[in-house]
Order: sequence, then structure tokens, then C-alpha cells
Amino acid sequence: MRQRSHNDVDDLERLVEQVAERLRDLSDARQRVVEAQVGRLLAALAAVALRAEGEPGHPVPRVGRQALGDQVEVLGRDLVAALRARPSNDLAAQGYDVLVSIRRALP
Repeated sequence: MRQRSHNDVDDLERLVEQVAERLRDLSDARQRVVEAQVGRLLAALAAVALRAEGEPGHPVPRVGRQALGDQVEVLGRDLVAALRARPSNDLAAQGYDVLVSIRRALP
């Protein structure tokens, strides 16, 4: 896992936007191919965001594959907001790693 400083929250925010946009731009057929893997990674992103917010974990609701980009954006923005309020290098690094994994899973 790559260590990131809380000064990199802006980079994390940009990555959230990039990954969300890539997911939105995928065709339905390509979204179908990555849906399960991205869904598992979204659960990991939600867990990081909840830890950053100091909240207990809970399951991520399933959304249609057309909304995966929106879900990345919402969870990513929650993480960014929590890190701005309570900086954590470890949680920033975890979030960044999950987003990079999502990006790598995309065709």
C-alpha cells in the first residue's frame, strides 16, 4: 500500500472524479463485465469512508450498473470530506489504493 499524506486529498478527489467519469463512459456491455468486481471494490471504498467518518460499517446497497460511476463519486466524496475534517494518511492511502484498483479493473 502506498503511503499518502493528507495534503494529497486533492489528488484523491481528482482520482474520484476520473474513476467515476470512466465508469459512466463505459458501454452497457463493458459495465456488465466489470460490475461484480467494481461492486466488491465499492464495498471496500465504503468501508474506508466509514472508518474515516468514525462510523460503523454497513453493507453498500446494490445499484444498477449504470449507477456505478455515481456510487464511486458519492462514496469518494464522503471519504474526501471526512479526510478534510479528520486527516488520516493511512485512510487516504487506503482510499487511493481502492480507487486505483477500480481504475485498473476497467477495460
